[in-house]
Amino acid sequence: MSIYIEFIIIDNLLFTSMICFASYVLIKQKPIYLRIAIASVVGTIVAIFYPFVQNIVLLILIKILLCLTETVILFRKHKVLGCLSFLCCTFALGGAQFCIGYAYFGSVEAALTLPVSDLPLSLLVFPPFVLTAVGVKFISKLRKKNSLDGFRFVTELTVYGQKVKIEGMVDTGNAVEDVIFISEKKAFEVFSPEVLIKMFASKQSIIVTTASGNKKIAVSECVLVLYSGKDEHILSQAKVGICPLQGVEALLPLSVLYKEYKNEVA
Repeated sequence: MSIYIEFIIIDNLLFTSMICFASYVLIKQKPIYLRIAIASVVGTIVAIFYPFVQNIVLLILIKILLCLTETVILFRKHKVLGCLSFLCCTFALGGAQFCIGYAYFGSVEAALTLPVSDLPLSLLVFPPFVLTAVGVKFISKLRKKNSLDGFRFVTELTVYGQKVKIEGMVDTGNAVEDVIFISEKKAFEVFSPEVLIKMFASKQSIIVTTASGNKKIAVSECVLVLYSGKDEHILSQAKVGICPLQGVEALLPLSVLYKEYKNEVA
């Protein structure tokens, strides 16, 4: 019986701490680790007595009160939002725990009723850790994407008669007017060899300042069509150059947002 209690304690401490951490991340708050530790201990102490509560209504009331208590412990502000976040993360990780139990035991009844001490320790620790890490990474990427959505545009370039579509991001630090920088990787994907040769052999060039010093980049004339989420577009005569870029297909100059005119697409 002592082994079972030990596993209950380990299981609840681990899961409650992950739920608390994920609850902070979900509502974009910095995790407060002392509060997470206190909430995890409180949740674990209460969970130890769950098997002794035979009345289902009483058990539900205890869990509701525990959720409210955990919310008060974790969040100094935005307690309603924090409570919803805590509930969402609880359901998500609880469902993940059930899936692990079902995959291991092979039946719904066993996954719901057999004690966690029947599971190998590796299944109690490793999958929840991976699931939490993946979930936090996904939320972080989603937040980053949403924060950049206002600066990303589907961009159509016509260079030496070839028309291609790429995703361009407005570079607020790009002081070079009317020049689009496209990544080497994307350029080799979308442009034909003939167009690439012409672009690299162009007699027009500009000097740009990078972290490694000044660099000369060949540029070519192009026609730019920049689409917004409202089905509008900006037509612009511009230049395009190929250079090494990481994480984006192309960098657009800030001037494309204000210098040219907009027309609604029919």
